[in-house]
Amino acid sequence: MKEILIQTHRPKTAGSVFFRTCIEPNMSPEEIYRFIGIRALRNDNLTNTSAIIGHSNFGIHRYISRPCIYVTMLREPIDLAISFYYFILQEFETRNFEHTHLALAQKYSHCEFWEQPDVRNPQTRALNDRWQLMLPGSPFLSSAKKHLKKHYRFIGTFEDQDSFRRRFCDAMNWTYSPPKRYYTQTKQRIQVSDLSTEMRMQLEAALDKDLQLYSYAKEHLI
Repeated sequence: MKEILIQTHRPKTAGSVFFRTCIEPNMSPEEIYRFIGIRALRNDNLTNTSAIIGHSNFGIHRYISRPCIYVTMLREPIDLAISFYYFILQEFETRNFEHTHLALAQKYSHCEFWEQPDVRNPQTRALNDRWQLMLPGSPFLSSAKKHLKKHYRFIGTFEDQDSFRRRFCDAMNWTYSPPKRYYTQTKQRIQVSDLSTEMRMQLEAALDKDLQLYSYAKEHLI
């Protein structure tokens, strides 16, 4: 039975570019399923599905009767944190798009934003089932490492994205279509080098699990 490729795509990790250059050129529109929620996934017919894309957490394979493989891209957590925060504000200012966390971004600085319980450690959270995140004291860093090692056949990084996309397509025996442009770039943002020592320490404390996960992946899995 043919495996379904699931892309775990977190914002600002070049997931859209990955889709446009790797998945879309090698599949028909009928083979690509856009994830909008578990309820729809459980009710929809996936007979012709070859890939599932969209912003989803790990674990949706549990609701699919066919075998699945995962692919994801990670990003250096401090850089991701800055990019995502300013992206939320940029999208509202340029497109009047109200992101789910817009109110938080407008209320807090980029450091204070990531100290809020609902947003901190986004990459580690994405590599867990949603129900695990609801359990008090859940060891979700260790489970994220476990899921990454056991279920993700392809793991890349934002920093090495072009090379990863080429390796992925080679492994799948697919055609690689280099990007003609990059999508949803955060144009008005500070750089990691602009952070003061105090700001960096504040972000490192808020993103401690993401930093450990990123280091683990680079050292052992990539």
